[in-house]
Amino acid sequence: MSSRLRRSLKSAKRRAQHTLGIGRDEVTVISFPKSGRTWLQVMLGEYITRSYGLEVKNVMALKEYTKRLEGVPRIRFAHDERPQWKMSHQLNKNKSEYRDQRVVLLVRDPRDILVSLYFEKTKRVPARRKDRPEFKGSISEFVYYELGGIDSIITFFNNWANSRNIPRDFKIVKYEDLRRDTRSTLIDMLSYLGLEPVNEHILEQVLELGDINKMRARESESARGSHSLRRSDPQAGDAFETRAFQPADPSDPESYKVRKGKVGGYVDYLESPEIEFLNRKLREELDPIFAY
Repeated sequence: MSSRLRRSLKSAKRRAQHTLGIGRDEVTVISFPKSGRTWLQVMLGEYITRSYGLEVKNVMALKEYTKRLEGVPRIRFAHDERPQWKMSHQLNKNKSEYRDQRVVLLVRDPRDILVSLYFEKTKRVPARRKDRPEFKGSISEFVYYELGGIDSIITFFNNWANSRNIPRDFKIVKYEDLRRDTRSTLIDMLSYLGLEPVNEHILEQVLELGDINKMRARESESARGSHSLRRSDPQAGDAFETRAFQPADPSDPESYKVRKGKVGGYVDYLESPEIEFLNRKLREELDPIFAY
């Protein structure tokens, strides 16, 4: 059975359950890869498992354990058909499968996504996935790369901007807000999920665990082993013991899942001509709702 057919059947099932009043509320967090999904997923997972006293080792298995929690929506994270491996014209504009869901679109500055994606494709994926095209050029050349490049990122964002009235509810969360004011942005997200009142003691623990430097240190420790389980596998002993946190080269910081998390960090890697090119693309082609 094709993946497209499976998605269609799942969508039909959700619509039928919603109509009959037997479906669980579902929240899907969607993002283009390298937008901070893992960071948000870890923090939400840590907060929910601690709040409910769950014996869960892999906190990124949100979809599995939230479907059993009374009063908590089923939460899943998705990249919406792997847009990082598609040309812009191949991206699906039809978002009808999300009609009965609440959708959170996690967005990030496309210029920062592009730089992070370059390291993902050159430092991480080729060493682990032989079925994905390997990019062998420079970061400057990647700026103009068509497969999952800036055009794909802009189109992905615009498709969702144009479809924001299709889901039952739609919310944009910006990575930049998470970095600048993690506490307030996370509280807003918890409120959206119906997890109120917020437990301040647990929140402090989560904010400490979600510190970028500490997450990078945990990945460094995990890198000493070899992991094959998928990131959201509930059988994993820990979120950092999955293949998502397996750097291709433990001695190379740029091959880690958790790199710098810097807002506007693209200026440290790109030259003026490339930056001017990207600025013009965003100014002329990206929907202004994103304010990038």
